Amino acid sequence: MEIPQDWTFKTEGVAAGFDQHVREQLPWYDLMSGAVAHIARHYLPEGGVLLDIGGSTGNLGRNMEGVLKTRGASYIAVDNSPQMAEVYSGPGKLQIADIRTMEVPE
Repeated sequence: MEIPQDWTFKTEGVAAGFDQHVREQLPWYDLMSGAVAHIARHYLPEGGVLLDIGGSTGNLGRNMEGVLKTRGASYIAVDNSPQMAEVYSGPGKLQIADIRTMEVPE
């Protein structure tokens, strides 16, 4: 992936190459994602809501799918990049919003 001078998640090229790029630059990305999912499993209650801020392509949601189903929990992925929504492949749907002003459903 060619890194644009004005790098932002709000470009199609960055969004399309995100998964490959993040794993090249952060070789421990999958390990950390798995660790975050492992920790989240211990705190997600039955019928709870998991809010993924900066949901990008849905990596955390994919790691949590089994637990979400088992516990009947909801998953809300939030990102402020419409371009990331085009490549999102996690559970549910990625909500395009600024988390600082978004109303979070209960």
